Amino acid sequence: MNQKGYRIALLAFVLLLTGTTVNASNAWQLKLYSGKVFWMGKELEQNPSMPFLQKEEVTYIPVRSLEKSGIGFTRYDAKTKNIYIDPYDTFKSTSVSKAYAQKEDDFFKLRINSSKTSYKEGENLDIWSSLDVKSTASITIKHGNPLVSYFLIDEDGLFVSETRAASLHTSTLHFDDQMISVWRGMLAHHYIGDKYGYFDKPNGEQLFHQEVARPLRLPAGDYTIGAFAEYSVSNEIQKHIENNEVKRKRLEATIKIKIE
Repeated sequence: MNQKGYRIALLAFVLLLTGTTVNASNAWQLKLYSGKVFWMGKELEQNPSMPFLQKEEVTYIPVRSLEKSGIGFTRYDAKTKNIYIDPYDTFKSTSVSKAYAQKEDDFFKLRINSSKTSYKEGENLDIWSSLDVKSTASITIKHGNPLVSYFLIDEDGLFVSETRAASLHTSTLHFDDQMISVWRGMLAHHYIGDKYGYFDKPNGEQLFHQEVARPLRLPAGDYTIGAFAEYSVSNEIQKHIENNEVKRKRLEATIKIKIE
């Protein structure tokens, strides 16, 4: 931003969602904006089909550029004529848990929290979890990334879990260390795709984009939401290998929520 303090406006036009540019007219007299725009520290992508435009001291940003920059999903619902902008990750600075559950083993205590037991359809899930180190001695573990992940089970028994990196990471942790993990909307994306078979269809990705207005929000229903951590303690791995029984420890805690 320069000293003029340009105001930023998101263009909520369907033609920009579809990638069509806006032509300057006598009424608007728009010109191309030559600067860069950052959303929470991430630069928004700009290309000729979706330019940033400027009129006087107002800069107009295509809504679709948020999705192209990997920040979240933007969708136009033709039925309601609503435009939805849903970031992948959301975090409220202050939340009080109305529902929680916790489990512990010899090394960790895992707690999952939700600020509500019932959410409205389309509302972001205010769910987070904490993993606290109980061991009084420092421990070195091998684990996937992220260490704490989420899964869900719907009322029909469908189980969907977050995708994690296959490569193992090594972390050394100390007594009272705490790791915080927040609910990530991409799990809803995976669930909707699996539930309605979008990803099994030849043109499934295109249909998913056209038909699902809120891909980062769970549809109405009853759900079990779980947080889990899988890990191996490094000083036990060699012993397990010698016994041909490499074991992973798994710690999980679940809560139930309703979306209506």
